[in-house]
Amino acid sequence: MTAARNPLRAQQRVRSADTTRASARTLSAAPVHALRSAEDVRLATIAELELHLSTTTNKHGRPFQRRTVNAYKYAATQLHRWLTRSPQISTAGVGVQSFTDVDTATLNRYFRWYYTEHDVPKSQDGKGGYTGWTSTTQRNLRALFLYLAEEYDHPNPYDDPKLQRYATPPMGKPKTLSEEFITDCLAITGNGSPKVRDFETVRNHAILRVLTEGLRSDELRTCASRISTFRTAPWSWSRSRWTATPQTPVSSRSSPRPSRR
Repeated sequence: MTAARNPLRAQQRVRSADTTRASARTLSAAPVHALRSAEDVRLATIAELELHLSTTTNKHGRPFQRRTVNAYKYAATQLHRWLTRSPQISTAGVGVQSFTDVDTATLNRYFRWYYTEHDVPKSQDGKGGYTGWTSTTQRNLRALFLYLAEEYDHPNPYDDPKLQRYATPPMGKPKTLSEEFITDCLAITGNGSPKVRDFETVRNHAILRVLTEGLRSDELRTCASRISTFRTAPWSWSRSRWTATPQTPVSSRSSPRPSRR
């Protein structure tokens, strides 16, 4: 069969021709999705916020965790749904259509509604405090208005002293391990002494040291997913440290040549 009649090569030629014609065409100025309502405008702003958070760093110079981006996006979505269900009028007497129309008074009404609907008591008698969801939502929604202030010069309602702040519920002292217990655990694992050359002891001591430094939950899960590497990779002791030795596949190992007689 000749190359011209090969169905695979013919299909590749058609794809190549289509790609060339598509690249030669100029891009259309028409948007992919027309923003025909206030709901579409707000959803487009939320998509912009997600893209902005996915390509920038936080105040510590580190990329935002995916869970953090989702939390900020969810807070903006909750505000969008509230504006859809209950249209608002700003202080200037203008209907709130987009997020840039939201002023301090509108946010105060939203947070009071959120407190009434979602910030439920921890106990039935109401004496056990509240869950603090309103305070969490208020913190997460700050990212949206920081973005609007930066990109659209929208006055940030969080800079207004008239914005009502919702405090977090009083929290007790978190339960932690005693200092004596942690000291005993470090002592059992050799206290980092260079004389300890047992791999499992050195590994366990390193894990304890990492945990005492404090980790985010996502970072801890990442470390846990790599434990299998420590278990399966061969290790050797040289120059007062453990080093991993790469494994050679069985198929690539050189086999002894048979001797000629």
